[in-house]
Amino acid sequence: MKMKSEIDNHPEKFSPNVLLRPVYQETILPNLAYIGGPAEVHYWLQLKNLFNHFNVPYPMVVLRNCFMLLEEDVLKKLDKYKINQGDIFESTDKLINDYIKAHTDSEISLSDLSGKLDVLFNDIAVKASSVDVTLKNTVEAEKQKALNALKNIESKMLKSEKQKQEAVVNQVKKIKDKLFPSNSLQERYDNVFPYFVKYGTAFIDKIYTACDPLPTDFKLVSISA
Repeated sequence: MKMKSEIDNHPEKFSPNVLLRPVYQETILPNLAYIGGPAEVHYWLQLKNLFNHFNVPYPMVVLRNCFMLLEEDVLKKLDKYKINQGDIFESTDKLINDYIKAHTDSEISLSDLSGKLDVLFNDIAVKASSVDVTLKNTVEAEKQKALNALKNIESKMLKSEKQKQEAVVNQVKKIKDKLFPSNSLQERYDNVFPYFVKYGTAFIDKIYTACDPLPTDFKLVSISA
């Protein structure tokens, strides 16, 4: 009772925790909509029942615009290495592996041989089972060993090809580091001012044009001097 009395008489001494803050702010300053980033939107969507419990109107939750800036040097590299803009969200290893496999004179993928190996061992399993049904598990174990060995060989072939094309590998890594500095989203890492200094008001106009009041996707904005 003492705590309740303190809250009633001196509410300024208390602040809501992270769970109650949204209800608190919407009670004091009601909004038609709450605009937030991906993590915030996900968080707010979990609070609907809490708003209902306290009989506080739940605002429309809207995802804010999310941008990634593709400068001219990056665009040229993407074009040079035949990387689609939509693929830049793939892992660095996948981008490199896909490029190497598509631009090598050697046949690196052994997936076709894996398929043949699988068929071969299935035939062996049938014959072995006809002699002793318990041998089926032995054949399956040996098949998995063979498939793992084949996968290991393919990995070594790919590694060797990467060493031959080290310059390309390094360039792809630089592209990813530019767009995802410190493995984070560019918009969470870079400051707006270097772009404003470099491109002037044209930069603001470019961002403004790309803005969508009700975005449904992550926007890639190409920008050049």
